[in-house]
Amino acid sequence: MGKTELRVEIDAALLAEAEAIGVALDAALEAGVRQAINREKAEQLDLAERGRRQSTDPVGSHARAKAWTEENAEAIAEHNERIARRGLIGDEWRKW
Repeated sequence: MGKTELRVEIDAALLAEAEAIGVALDAALEAGVRQAINREKAEQLDLAERGRRQSTDPVGSHARAKAWTEENAEAIAEHNERIARRGLIGDEWRKW
């Protein structure tokens, strides 16, 4: 991928601090632009998803619950295995 020269204005104090600690400005600029692009794309997808969801799940609780469960499946499985091995705190006093 080719590079393009770009004229950028930046706060003088910020530039001095970056140079003093060795920040590579070209890399930092690219990283910042990539991050901004990804954030904007995610926001646009989120807005589109919210629009689709409103008709069937106005608050999006089902989708969020499903996403959370999928993201945390490994931890949930480990927790359930630990409970199966050790039991719950207070099991000896439970009446049910």
